[in-house]
Amino acid sequence: MPTTKLPSYEAARPVVLHHVVLAETRYLALNTQHPPLNDVRVRRALSLALDRAALTGKVLKGCQIPAGTFIPPGLGGYQPAPALTSAESDAAVLLAARTEARRLLAEAGFPDGRGFPRLELSSWDITPTVLEAMQQMWRQELGLEIGLAQREGKVHLAALAAGDYDLGFVPAIADYNDAASLFEEFTTGAAGNYPHWSDADYDALVSAATRESGVARRLALYREAEAVLLRELPVIPLYFNTQNFLLSPHVRGWQTDPLWNRFYQSVSLE
Repeated sequence: MPTTKLPSYEAARPVVLHHVVLAETRYLALNTQHPPLNDVRVRRALSLALDRAALTGKVLKGCQIPAGTFIPPGLGGYQPAPALTSAESDAAVLLAARTEARRLLAEAGFPDGRGFPRLELSSWDITPTVLEAMQQMWRQELGLEIGLAQREGKVHLAALAAGDYDLGFVPAIADYNDAASLFEEFTTGAAGNYPHWSDADYDALVSAATRESGVARRLALYREAEAVLLRELPVIPLYFNTQNFLLSPHVRGWQTDPLWNRFYQSVSLE
């Protein structure tokens, strides 16, 4: 369902419009091999300057959920530690985040954005409004000019894998109902490690979780690994995506799940 048509269907034909929250994180990969993105203070400043509630509520308008963590809550029983969650919609918290973003950028040597190199945010060929919104937030809050580039999907993914980019807009979709595949993507040398990031503590935690047979201990190790990921921020989680679609009231038994699977066995027409 095109996002531009969502408001009209919400108003005129809400009975046919359906939303399914997906186990899919839309995020920014930051090329940690490109200065100044190799500085965690810069990465954190870029993250703190973004108003995720505005991105989902005012730009996308498709019931997407602002992401304070990277792994979708509930995926394979995984739940993030409460301390990792974010209150992006709280005005006081948002103001404090922007103030901290400016402080960090100045501490990294770029007060009010002065001297900051012109970076580029690249994506596949999608509706550019969310990219433009982030571009405006960085300009307004940090004084940064971030260029935008859209590429064909295969070209975009090839550039991410090769490290031929600065910031990249990426979807993370679990291959199965478990958080393991998403965590493994950011281990050293992994094919999905688009930030080209390496952290020994993170690698050790993910490796230990993979070998752990006890469910509670395994999930605890993953929570520790996510804490490292969110502290070092080689990726900036933006929102958990939503599938928006139209379904005729005559259709019965339609089933879908958060992994984009559709089940047709019980479908019938009334």
